[in-house]
Amino acid sequence: MQKRKDLQRLCFLKVEHARNALYVLAAFSMLGIFYVFSDIRHKAITGFVMVLLGFIYAGLGRWSLQKPFTALLISLIVMLSFTAINTWAELSSSFTSASGVYLLIVQIILIHFLLRGVKGAFHADILEEEFKL
Repeated sequence: MQKRKDLQRLCFLKVEHARNALYVLAAFSMLGIFYVFSDIRHKAITGFVMVLLGFIYAGLGRWSLQKPFTALLISLIVMLSFTAINTWAELSSSFTSASGVYLLIVQIILIHFLLRGVKGAFHADILEEEFKL
């Protein structure tokens, strides 16, 4: 029984780390508000997308309090999709400039936290189901 509680505590800790990563990602995405009021149309659209993603990540982080597995899985899919789109769109500058490499490293770290959170939420759901039986 104690081993099960320790394992469940560890799973919830992984979920909490993933939730915090979502909140940090949402906060940095909200910095796109500075681009929204730009005179350049391309920057304004980029800022709008960043703010929209900020709200999506914050909403998914909030939803992970009720349904951790579902919310973290959806956030992982969204993060992987936008990482792939961003890497493909800026393929030439992703690996040649320092900022492109740093952005890619940060995205990989966030994906790592989300993967661990999804795994922890899945194991927590399994432990909860076994406990009910």
